[in-house]
Amino acid sequence: HWHVIGEDLIKSGRMYLSSSEVQRICSEDPPVSWLIKSFRFRRFLSQKDLAVILDCTTKAISEWESGKRTPRKVYLNKLRKLFE
Repeated sequence: HWHVIGEDLIKSGRMYLSSSEVQRICSEDPPVSWLIKSFRFRRFLSQKDLAVILDCTTKAISEWESGKRTPRKVYLNKLRKLFE
């Protein structure tokens, strides 16, 4: 959802968000894909590094980060522990 907002702004030529748009965005939880990617970047981890930590494939990490797939419950639990 967050990336769609940026695309809408680009298409409309607007360079700012209205206060109601900012309020709406801030009230929503970020998508799991964004949480995974931002966590990985903040820790200077590659997708391969995170895959080793979680015992999964780099393809899975890529699909989670792109929003193509959602991690299964076992991986969501592992991610939750990492985020703590």
